[in-house]
Amino acid sequence: MPNINFSDNSPDVKRQFARHLQTFLAYCYRTDLSPEELEQPNLFFNAPQVKNLLSFGAENQDFLPPLVAALAEIKEMPAYRASLVGYLIGLYAENGLSNPKTDMALAEFYLQNTEQVSEYLWQACRYLGVEPANLAASAGVDEQTEERRQALIERLRNLTSELSEIPQMPEQAIQAWHGLSPLSFGMMSRLAASQDLRDFFRQHNDGEWLHGLCSLLSEWHEAVGFIPYMLDLQEEDTALVLSPSTRQGVEVQLRQLDSNNLFFTLLQFALYHQNLLEALGAAEFNYQPLIEKLALHEPIPPEEYPEHIYEQGCLGYYNWQALRPDSSFDEMQAVWGEGVFQEIPQLNGRTLLLVGRPQIQRSWGGAFVTGTHINLQPQVQILRLLPEAEVQQWLDAIAAENNNNNE
Repeated sequence: MPNINFSDNSPDVKRQFARHLQTFLAYCYRTDLSPEELEQPNLFFNAPQVKNLLSFGAENQDFLPPLVAALAEIKEMPAYRASLVGYLIGLYAENGLSNPKTDMALAEFYLQNTEQVSEYLWQACRYLGVEPANLAASAGVDEQTEERRQALIERLRNLTSELSEIPQMPEQAIQAWHGLSPLSFGMMSRLAASQDLRDFFRQHNDGEWLHGLCSLLSEWHEAVGFIPYMLDLQEEDTALVLSPSTRQGVEVQLRQLDSNNLFFTLLQFALYHQNLLEALGAAEFNYQPLIEKLALHEPIPPEEYPEHIYEQGCLGYYNWQALRPDSSFDEMQAVWGEGVFQEIPQLNGRTLLLVGRPQIQRSWGGAFVTGTHINLQPQVQILRLLPEAEVQQWLDAIAAENNNNNE
């Protein structure tokens, strides 16, 4: 059992905790696993060894920090029960109980587990006689191909009864595959709360292999598809927002943005509060206080939660290459809301966003307003209003660069 500093409780209560924790860890380390457990995660949480510890923690909350610390043993457990422990780590963290060592152990286990999941996918596809790449969403180029792809995805989803017919399939790979969804929910919670963990994942994403794998795996485990959003998150940056038609602009600071639509949402609110929308040539703006609270992840009473969540763009957004000599925009160079901030081209080391009255009315729904996870703390702040001379310097630099590119 791990070395734990107990809080000031009676010896009897401490012994109870030690006994429940030891029994729980022993259960998690067991290698015997019934087929029913792989299909029903609740069997794990309802097992007496698990239920007794969780109930004890709920009744004796002073012991919850050492309990969470003990979950750092996740890396040494068999894959399936370890995956459910990963879900538990995320669940406790959502209630304010996290531990840096446990979080890092979860991240290391997750990356370790993806190797087992990859093995499962490779062996299963070999059994089905199909290349894994042919199951990716981009593989469906026509209706017939897409129908076949969907049929193979469904067959792989229901492959459980045939696993005994795949002799090369490792047991740990089977367990990793079945535990991936709950594990990913727990991992998402911690990734959203910690830049250190996000940076750790980025360091292990050479060639963006994790992006591609998560995208493919999301066909069967939806939560996995959100992992790349965490890796593409714009942690912190500054940008210049320029209006060629009004010759005005602002410098903005932004943090923890996972889509351009979220950036647009928070930028519009920031400009509205500074009375700068008109200065940048915006169309009429409909301010929705509840939408702003949702975008900033501020609490909203359930009775006030809006029935429909959407935001409408009062500006058109373009990269600097869109600017024409007459100050109009090439719509093919629009900055699309589904993209991410780091994709916006820079000029002279600065990210430039050109804005003007929208030519195409755009709106976006709840997923882009609220972001990927509530633990993120997105922000867009107006740092300063640019002097007109500085705006003109940038517009001249854009014009010169576009002229050079067109020669």
